[in-house]
Amino acid sequence: MTTPLRRGTTRTLGWVVIALLGACGARSPNRASETVTGGHWEVLSPTIDAVWHGTTLLADGSLLITGGLQQGAQGKQTRTGRVARYLPGEDRLLAEAPMVRARAGHGTLRLPDGMVLIDGGNRDLVVGKPPGTTAEVFDPAASLGAWREVAWGGLTRIFGALHWVDGRVIGDPACSSSGWYPGLPNVQTYEPGQDAWFTVSKMEDDYRCRHSSILIDGERLWRAGGRGALAPSSTFFNVKTLEVTEGPAMLMPRAYHSTAQLPDGRLLLSGGYTEAGDRYFYDPASDSATLVDLAGGTQEIIELPDAFRDGHTATALADGRVLLLAGDDPTDPSREAWESKSPGSRSGLLSADGTYEPLPPMPFPRRYHTATLLPDGRVIVVGGMTGVPKPDANNSALHFVPQIVAFLPE
Repeated sequence: MTTPLRRGTTRTLGWVVIALLGACGARSPNRASETVTGGHWEVLSPTIDAVWHGTTLLADGSLLITGGLQQGAQGKQTRTGRVARYLPGEDRLLAEAPMVRARAGHGTLRLPDGMVLIDGGNRDLVVGKPPGTTAEVFDPAASLGAWREVAWGGLTRIFGALHWVDGRVIGDPACSSSGWYPGLPNVQTYEPGQDAWFTVSKMEDDYRCRHSSILIDGERLWRAGGRGALAPSSTFFNVKTLEVTEGPAMLMPRAYHSTAQLPDGRLLLSGGYTEAGDRYFYDPASDSATLVDLAGGTQEIIELPDAFRDGHTATALADGRVLLLAGDDPTDPSREAWESKSPGSRSGLLSADGTYEPLPPMPFPRRYHTATLLPDGRVIVVGGMTGVPKPDANNSALHFVPQIVAFLPE
């Protein structure tokens, strides 16, 4: 059953945005499947315990899975440098050489030459040690892969986005310390020719963490929401002129939300939390999505019958729909606080016209997973766990969700 849930509230913006296109093709073999309205769930053979890991689609269509937290001794979650490659056509994981350093919450980006850049994240975090002070590059063409560290620019960055612009990588300022609070708003670039990071600018007082970071019109970053002094607003950063300009105020302030870019260039910001003092709490109004049209100058709230908050994913499909998956369980009695201990299994498809189509629950509840669209049209869901992971602490009540599943839209 589909439900139109558009709330006709708009606000004038007035900027330009480019389209992100996808591809959809034939279905790959699967091991177990359940037919549902709108598509199929598939439970795949491989398993891997991971949360706050990285997933990168390689040029050959395989999926590189890097680092993250894994289950350690006595219920502790420990960072790992483990690397695996998921081969969709064979439905199996291929072990690759481990990263130089264990890390979680790192940024990943496939470069035009096929190499994969890994940046920042929490690294071997114990009291008194700095996180995320390195970067490294992976060569998928080498036997079992090959890693090398690159010269680092001196800025901690956790849960940060990486963007390729004019022959270099732009590192968007993000979280520091534990990954919950904004770091210094310094912009860095990775120069492949010099194999090093450099600090090139400071975004004045635009401190943000757990925000949207989207490259538009090939030269500007749109930074919206998140934690920080300017979080209810948004800004544009021109990566060529290094200028920061004011963007539209958010119709619904959000942090810890998910962002998807539709094929027509519009942006969908879903779920998340709102700020209360120095903490972020659940607000019933955040059980929604904001459809942002930067080119047309409008924002619109789309109410959602299902709640998608911290730890969920929003994946844009080739047909323009967005697949929303899991995250916090809205029925959890502790839902007023962001530390909800229960993951959800709900899923749904949201169309650009405001129509929401709920799907039967995904096979295994989870949060802090990744969901990646493959060239064959499937969305591969990797990792996730129950509760909120607290590294280097006894978390015996928290459990990883190792089963890899796939969703094939119809």
